[in-house]
Amino acid sequence: MNGKVIKEAYTFDDLLLAPAYSKVVPINVSLKTKLTKQIELNIPVLSAAMDTVTEYEMAIALAKLGGMGIIHKNMSHEEQAEMVRKVKSYEVTEKDTDACVDDKKRLRVGAAVGVSDDTIYRVSALIDAGVDIIAVDSAHGHSKGVIDMVFELRRMCPKLDIIAGNVVTAQAAIDLIYAGASAIKVGVGPGSICTTRVVAGVGVPQLTAINDVYQVAKQYEIGIIADAGIKLSGDIPKALAAGAD
Repeated sequence: MNGKVIKEAYTFDDLLLAPAYSKVVPINVSLKTKLTKQIELNIPVLSAAMDTVTEYEMAIALAKLGGMGIIHKNMSHEEQAEMVRKVKSYEVTEKDTDACVDDKKRLRVGAAVGVSDDTIYRVSALIDAGVDIIAVDSAHGHSKGVIDMVFELRRMCPKLDIIAGNVVTAQAAIDLIYAGASAIKVGVGPGSICTTRVVAGVGVPQLTAINDVYQVAKQYEIGIIADAGIKLSGDIPKALAAGAD
C-alpha cells in the first residue's frame, strides 16, 4: 500500500449536473425506486438507523410519505421487535395515498443489527415481528464480521432482504453482493457528525464512492443507498445521478 496513488475523487460540493433537453413535465415525474428486487419505495428516502433519529414514530411517519425507516439497534431485541410490530400494526387509511406498504397493505419498516453473538437471535425476533428488511450496520462494512454475518443471514433466510454496509469501494460491494446482500449502503465519514475521516484518516468522497459501487451493483440489480453527506436538496439529484437508488 505504501506509495500507492489514489485517484482524484469528488463529493457533492465539487460537481454540478449539466442541464440537458427534456420533454418531461414535472407533475408527471415519478419518484418511485427499487430498494431491492422485492421492495419498492414511493420516494427514495430512508431514515438513518440512529438512536436519535429512528424509532417507531419516525418509521411510521416516513413510511406514510412513501419512504421507509430503519429502526436503530441500541436497545434490547425485545424492544426493537416491539417497535417493528407497532409500525406493522399501524392502521393505513385511504388518505395515505403515498404510503410504502407491503402486499398486506401494512407499512414497511426495516431494522438494523450488528455482528455480535446475539445477532441471529435478534434477527429471528425481528422476522417474527414482521420486519421487511434487515440492515447489517457497521462503520466499516468491508470487514470479515459483516461479510460473514450477511452470508449467515442469507443461508438462514434465503428470501430475507438484507442491506449491508457501510462501504465506499467496488471491491467491498462485490464481496457483500457475493455474501448475499440485497442492497449496499455507501458512505464512510461524510456525515455532519461523523469523525471517521478526522480520527481514522479513512474514507472516499461520497459521489465517487457512490459511482464506484454503482459500476458493480448495476450488474446484479442491487440497490444503492447514499448514506450521509447530503446537506442541500440539490445533493439528492447528484447522488441519484451518480448511481444511488
